[in-house]
Amino acid sequence: MAQTTNPHQPGSPWNNPWPKSTYFRWVMLCLDPNGQMEWTGVHDFDVTPEFDARLKLSGVHAQLTDPEREQYEVLADKSRLRRGPWIQFARTVDAVAAHIAATGEDPHTHRGTWDSPDGPVFLGTDHVPVYLASARSRPAH
Repeated sequence: MAQTTNPHQPGSPWNNPWPKSTYFRWVMLCLDPNGQMEWTGVHDFDVTPEFDARLKLSGVHAQLTDPEREQYEVLADKSRLRRGPWIQFARTVDAVAAHIAATGEDPHTHRGTWDSPDGPVFLGTDHVPVYLASARSRPAH
């Protein structure tokens, strides 16, 4: 349950409560590579492996202070309790990295799906760059 005040009404009356909150547990402001301010946020149990990788690959994680990084890692650790998505992410990144090592090229994707030798793999239309960057950042075997 979450509830906020209405800043547009005198006396700060409460808004109606939201039984399923759409508010973020934690919001981060950061600078993009062009020096522009942007934001991102996480809910409880909502740190996905793709979000975690994007946060670290983009340099946002490095911009956090030590206490902020510790707070983020507590939320990420909660999400890691659901191991399945994290295991699948690691396997997929390994497969993409192996493809790049074998062919010297990024895998071709169409609408977020890579037609790998083992069958179609949905990377997600918004997450293809995260998988590619994660695969490229893996040390060569």
